[in-house]
Amino acid sequence: MKHQIFNSINTKTILFISMALILTVLITVGFTMQKMTQYAETVAQEDAIRGMNGFNAKLEDLKAEALVVAGLLAENNDLARAVETKDISRLRKVLHSIFQDIKLEFLTVTDSNGIVLFRTPESDNSSANVMNHYNIQMALKNQPVAVIEKTPLVNCQL
Repeated sequence: MKHQIFNSINTKTILFISMALILTVLITVGFTMQKMTQYAETVAQEDAIRGMNGFNAKLEDLKAEALVVAGLLAENNDLARAVETKDISRLRKVLHSIFQDIKLEFLTVTDSNGIVLFRTPESDNSSANVMNHYNIQMALKNQPVAVIEKTPLVNCQL
């Protein structure tokens, strides 16, 4: 009797349809999962690109702002006289008033030889030579430039 149940056409048809249905579901789920994964990767890449573009735009804004501040500092006669005479006390006073008006995280003032006269935050290396820094070389050639550099000098106040 058992043998007859598995040999009947109805049982074989139901078994075939069940297997076909399971196979169809597995193929559909597999294909859908693949497409969803591709879509998620595409969206993530687009979001990353948008984020990087936004980040780059912000950096460019900060560079432009830094150039404006550098221009204002370059036009300050009191600051120029303090640098020429290497009067650190006067330099501090002038910069203190400037720091109250302009939000700066850090600032380095050098003489024409790249010797640091003043740096925020103030440190022991105030007489360090930074002539090898690209931005200093360009500044000494009267070429305005704004660069992004890795530096440990952050969250500084005068």
